[in-house]
Amino acid sequence: MECTMQAIQAAYDNASEDTQSEIVGAVFGDVIDAMTAAQARGAPLGPEAIRDLIRSTFGGIDPMGAMMGMEGDDEEDSDDSGEWLTDDGEDPEEDEEDEEDDEKEDDEEEDEVDEEEVLATGPKRRRMLRRPQTGVSSGSGGQNPVSEEATPQSTFKAAVKQLEHDTGGCYLPLARVELPSDVKEITASWVLASAKHLLVPRMVGNVAVKLSGQIKQTTINWMGGGTSLGNTVWNQYMLPHVSQSRKFLSQQKWHEAFRHLLGMHLFAVWSGGDWIQDQEVYCDYPIFSGWFMHYGDAWRQLLGQSDEDLGLALEGGIPGGYRETLKESLARWERQTNGLLRDTFDEFREDESKARVRIFTSEENSDDDDEEEEEEDEESDDDRNEGCDMAAMCVLKQ
Repeated sequence: MECTMQAIQAAYDNASEDTQSEIVGAVFGDVIDAMTAAQARGAPLGPEAIRDLIRSTFGGIDPMGAMMGMEGDDEEDSDDSGEWLTDDGEDPEEDEEDEEDDEKEDDEEEDEVDEEEVLATGPKRRRMLRRPQTGVSSGSGGQNPVSEEATPQSTFKAAVKQLEHDTGGCYLPLARVELPSDVKEITASWVLASAKHLLVPRMVGNVAVKLSGQIKQTTINWMGGGTSLGNTVWNQYMLPHVSQSRKFLSQQKWHEAFRHLLGMHLFAVWSGGDWIQDQEVYCDYPIFSGWFMHYGDAWRQLLGQSDEDLGLALEGGIPGGYRETLKESLARWERQTNGLLRDTFDEFREDESKARVRIFTSEENSDDDDEEEEEEDEESDDDRNEGCDMAAMCVLKQ
């Protein structure tokens, strides 16, 4: 029976939409006839009874789940949120093939079959019951076949999904996106030109967003005081992940180091510096200042690698790649953070050492120069990074 279902699945995947409907009708023909007969006898036919009848007819296999990619009732729900991250910051090795398969499954939308509606159609009208689709056509510059329910936000999300599918990348917005009211304008090519963003390999971007999201949720859900929250962010995330990044760099595992560093950067920009200002790690000043030194060193070593090694010039992205966009974001955060460190923590240093980020600046730079650059970096609300939260980044153009 399992082999039969595999053959049906293969035929279904390679068939046109009309032929797919005929396949579904043929598969469910006997079941629908049995349901019709049971209904005529007055037998109860609730949803559970219908599903039991389907499973018994197919030898315990749920053909709906098998054909439509849906999980059966007996399967345990999987929840991988946070499982990739251990308490000590270790990042278990991932199987890239499995990750690609997961991405492919995420890209495919599931079709749903309402058993009672199928029964009501009768044997002569067995067809696939499909949801209206909203999205973009194949090709990054194509027009959108938009349903009546489409909104600028949903169309933008579909366009981003198409862009990621075409490029194999992960889209990370770095500024708010003003969406036009006419959804037909929103295509994958429009997304590329609409706002400042990064497009990085999925294995980098997805993990970076997950890491930054975990730290963000920790801050949002925190029930204690600000100082204890700052201590938690440092001890649970920032210190171990810089250590992990340096380990990957020493092994020349560029993507693995990139995703840790990028995840910390996305959170650091979103947080506005609260995790730096309110904590007690600075009481051990060498550890406190050492973090900024190691963080800057790690970024300098990573940026010393080629665009090809880092995936900063994916085909289908903006011309010239994303190195300059990334460097601009890092440089702005560096100047703002150094100003915060100078004004808040210099008095606690035990010697001539200073807690500073040195990705692009050197120790020879005077604080006066840093101060002048900070004034140029004052951001408007529209320019603030929202931690790559797509919903928060999209606003309708007035």
